[in-house]
Amino acid sequence: MDASLESTWNRFVEVSLEHLQPIQVYLQASLRGSGDATMREYALSNALALGDRFRGVGLSEASRYAEKVAELLAYPEVRPEELAPWLLWLRREFTRQADASALSQPALSQLWLCAGQTAYADAMTLAARRHGLRVLTLQPSLLEEIPQGFEMVIVQQDFTTCLHLLEQLRERLPSAFLLAVIHRVPFEDRVALSLAGADLILTQATAPDQVLELMVRKRARGAARGSRILLVEDDRVTRRVLERILVQGGFLVRTLEGQQNFGASLEEFRPELVILDYVLPEGPGTDLCLALRSDSRWNSLPVLFLTASRDADTVSKVFAAGADDFLAKPVDAVELLGRLRNRLLRSRELRLQGDVDPRSQLPGRQATLQMLSLLTKLARRQQLSASLALFQLRGPGNSQPEQLSQTAQEIRQILRRPGDILGSWDQDTLLLGLYDTRREACKNLLERLLQSGVSGAASVASCPADGADFVALLAPLQECLQTCPDGTVMEVGRRPRQLHIAVVSGETPEVTQLVQRLRALQHRVEVIREVSEFCDNLAQTDWKPERLLLDLSLPKIDTAEIWTAVERLRCPLVVIHPPDEGTALKVLEKGASEVLAAGAPVDQLERSLNLQRP
Repeated sequence: MDASLESTWNRFVEVSLEHLQPIQVYLQASLRGSGDATMREYALSNALALGDRFRGVGLSEASRYAEKVAELLAYPEVRPEELAPWLLWLRREFTRQADASALSQPALSQLWLCAGQTAYADAMTLAARRHGLRVLTLQPSLLEEIPQGFEMVIVQQDFTTCLHLLEQLRERLPSAFLLAVIHRVPFEDRVALSLAGADLILTQATAPDQVLELMVRKRARGAARGSRILLVEDDRVTRRVLERILVQGGFLVRTLEGQQNFGASLEEFRPELVILDYVLPEGPGTDLCLALRSDSRWNSLPVLFLTASRDADTVSKVFAAGADDFLAKPVDAVELLGRLRNRLLRSRELRLQGDVDPRSQLPGRQATLQMLSLLTKLARRQQLSASLALFQLRGPGNSQPEQLSQTAQEIRQILRRPGDILGSWDQDTLLLGLYDTRREACKNLLERLLQSGVSGAASVASCPADGADFVALLAPLQECLQTCPDGTVMEVGRRPRQLHIAVVSGETPEVTQLVQRLRALQHRVEVIREVSEFCDNLAQTDWKPERLLLDLSLPKIDTAEIWTAVERLRCPLVVIHPPDEGTALKVLEKGASEVLAAGAPVDQLERSLNLQRP
């Protein structure tokens, strides 16, 4: 960014932070019980000012948070615990969007000016110098002087000359940003200038400084130029008019008369947006839209409908089919181009943020990584902790879309703030990011989830306690998750203590699988098949297993003698295969931690051993 523009932007950020300060002061005073009406009203006025400032420079999300803070402050009885999370996320969203906006500003050094009035040229030159820009004047007869790769041109002429110059400039510089400045701009002139290639049209009453600021801002929105658009329109005249508008607007266009070859065109042309006529020869255009929305490859493709009617029934059918927008015929060229560019920019922003996992409807891996990058960057800047976690669903059916979606909803309900991050990592694992949350608090949240009945396991880490870069933490998080027992939450770098586990049981598939799993977790597992061997071990004072699994279906087992000996061990005891309900009750009275009937699944056997307990 140019030094002058950077200075202006930094001043905007500085003033915005000054508006944030009274809100923060009121919140802190309210938490101490000393916030009064005067402080609240002053905070409210600053929140409203922030909303206007953010909206004025296109920081829409930050503006929305500011408006929510103002809405809460408007109530005298607002509680600080209600206000605090919204203020936190206002600061976070402002920081994130401010960083993104600062980075997105074009680094301009010079622009070409084709001015018909010397006074206007002089005023623009002075304004450009204040912005650190260099203005190069251009005579209408010397268009070839502009370098092919140049991106910014201001044309200030009478309407006829301006129209002619724009057509020539657009042909020579198809990707340039063209600004037209004329004395007055009636509607029909605006349409003609837009068709000729103008990206922005202003009157001469617009101050030169404002012209430059609008150019910088609007130029960033010109990224939609060159996008591929598939137009499906059966009327030949309408199709040719629309194609001309789109081509002159800088788009790549392919046209179809109807539904025939629609699928082949999708595969060959790979459009970034589809324009559909509501009425087509083979049937309604909504049929094509429904087909797009049912195909995982095209379900996020923006669709704009053209309709000859504005009645509620037609509009309802269009949006019910999955349309993103619609325009009534006859189409206004300026409105069409504006809506297309806005829709394409929004679609590209979503793609930059990442995909959406079709099973869980959560942000995909790339989207989640980008959000986590912002989260950890913000945490470092504010010198706060950010916790990361991988939560893996385990058990039959847990990787199904319904179960994934349900688990995601349950996680959302226990997350601390509306902006905490939740995304999809792979087919059965979710990735969480919690701002201003220590590892212990994140672990407690996940343990609550497991206690609610969700079958799975999780690994957690924290920035900067476990590492300054969240990307570097993903590998140890995954490694930790692989060794994490079902129903537990394991912290990176704090693996559970290796236990001495005695398994006194016959050879059954469930017990064999349990032993294999325990050994894979690095526990020392001692398998005892005979009751006599178990009794011999009990007689040894140095035999002290930390977990005991006892099968009561073993032959020659003397329960009375065993209970007396087991009291010496004083370790968690899990009893399987009790012969009857009376024995099961007696076992529990003697201190068994759990009694499981025959056929208990291996996951339940593992959980019953409570491997996380000291």
